[in-house]
Amino acid sequence: MSARPSPIPPRWILAGLGFGLVFYAAALAVGSSEYRYRGRFAYDAFNYHEPTIRAFAETFPKADFTNYWSATTPLYHYLLAGVATIDPSRTTLMAFGGLFALALFACLAAWCVRKVGAALGLALALPIAASLYVFTQSVWLLPDNAGWLGVLVMLALALRRRFDALTLFAGGITLVLLAMTRQIHSWTGGLLVAAAWLGSAHQTPRSFWGLFSDLRARAWRSMGALIAVAPAASLVVTFVILWGGLIVPRYQGKYHGANPATPAFFLAITGILAVFFVGAIGPALIDAWRRHRALLIGAVLAAVLFAVVPETSYDSEEGRYSGIWNAVKILPLIAGHTSPLILVLAPLGAAALVAIVTGARPRAGWVLAAACLGFCTAQTASPELWQRYHEPMVLLILIIGSAEVVSRRRSRFGGTPDPGPLSALTLAGPATLALLFAVLTTTTIVQNSTWVTPIADGAFERAHDAEPIPNAPAFELIPPPP
Repeated sequence: MSARPSPIPPRWILAGLGFGLVFYAAALAVGSSEYRYRGRFAYDAFNYHEPTIRAFAETFPKADFTNYWSATTPLYHYLLAGVATIDPSRTTLMAFGGLFALALFACLAAWCVRKVGAALGLALALPIAASLYVFTQSVWLLPDNAGWLGVLVMLALALRRRFDALTLFAGGITLVLLAMTRQIHSWTGGLLVAAAWLGSAHQTPRSFWGLFSDLRARAWRSMGALIAVAPAASLVVTFVILWGGLIVPRYQGKYHGANPATPAFFLAITGILAVFFVGAIGPALIDAWRRHRALLIGAVLAAVLFAVVPETSYDSEEGRYSGIWNAVKILPLIAGHTSPLILVLAPLGAAALVAIVTGARPRAGWVLAAACLGFCTAQTASPELWQRYHEPMVLLILIIGSAEVVSRRRSRFGGTPDPGPLSALTLAGPATLALLFAVLTTTTIVQNSTWVTPIADGAFERAHDAEPIPNAPAFELIPPPP
């Protein structure tokens, strides 16, 4: 007789859930304090996203999606509008909005723990929870973490060693929900197509030219993936027709154009953060120099071109400001065009990504490469080149990539192959980054003395160029007229 399954969830699930709850509790504490009325994140929440939620709540379950006050697709706001019909208090809405962050943190930590064990898995997951651009989204009413949760699920499905109907079914549903939450993340449909082209682990080629072997089978699987992607694509097209563009009409005059500096910026952020994951990916980088030297050199040269050809100066009118752009602003430019900081950091980021792609198992390497390509392509079409939009994705790539590299290295050597100092560095690197992030996040929240006055009269057009009002008293938002 087979033994009954244990009623206690596996330890990796419990570890992930505990990890998520810790940071969710921290978010609730901030969201219940006076700090919830301070800073740029509060400004965005109170003046754009909360008015959208309350407007949807007034007519719930019906809602007018033609021209609301968020530049994203409306699922996040619509779900919280349902909550607002039961309890309209801001505290309750913020608590429910934070559940997306809880799921994001718990799922990522659980995945890492299952892959590389509790100590390293939790250490790898720490930086994303402490990041200023992730933790703050779990405090205020902002849809970003709902989007990143969908991206994580799509990555996890594409990384499954077995490609089957479950991958297509779950991926198609997740993609619909993701496209309804943040339309720019529709690029993750490409992950499903990439997973279909690769097939299961035993069908995944090791070389580039191997991608073109057994074309009939790969084409048939890809057709199935395209069918799974079709509902989400149709949904995005429906919104484009409804709005007359990729965002609601009221913001189409504000957000337009592309930003060709996106690949260089993405690689530069990767170059900075990869330093803290050198314990995990360092051996893979050495191996890439020995076995994939041409690829490594080619990637570095491509990164140099990405940094030199488009303009990489600080320019607020072109969407290049905040985050590391503030450091770019301080340093002199090369020929009045190229930032030396971006020029140095982008090749470092490219080298780190090559180490991850070649150091992971072939299927994981191809999927992570496709994720970087898809994300950069989508973000290039956006005019706002902000660290807020890039750092979470870079962290996901580095965290998942590091876990994949370490897992493959352990499987090769039948256990933990690293000597003591390298093993300690693998743990200490991401933990140190998380500590630095925590200090930055805490300082940003606590030292921000700007009180935010929510816009209460429905005149949202004026908020395009408005900034938080210094020392203005905070008050409860009056719902805008429907």
